Amino acid sequence: MSWPTTCTLRLAATLAVAAIAATAPSCDSALPQASTPTIVTQLPGADPFAETLANELNQAWSRRDPAYKPRTRHLNADGTPKFTNRLFLEGSPYLL
Repeated sequence: MSWPTTCTLRLAATLAVAAIAATAPSCDSALPQASTPTIVTQLPGADPFAETLANELNQAWSRRDPAYKPRTRHLNADGTPKFTNRLFLEGSPYLL
């Protein structure tokens, strides 16, 4: 192949890859958007939390010490606890 033909093919391939990349959905669009931290999920076998209690738990979670590590093996991939109950609102030194 001659030089102009090779250069033209490379340019065409580069433009094709760029066009595909521009139209493909980004990886970020599949990720949940970070907003207010939410740790409240329905506990197994229990009724859902009232909205006010869920808000209190989420606020307490957002105010926690950054060094706090949940003492459970039931964790989400991001390190948050899978389950939380009203004891998280208490200030007992035995629960910390």
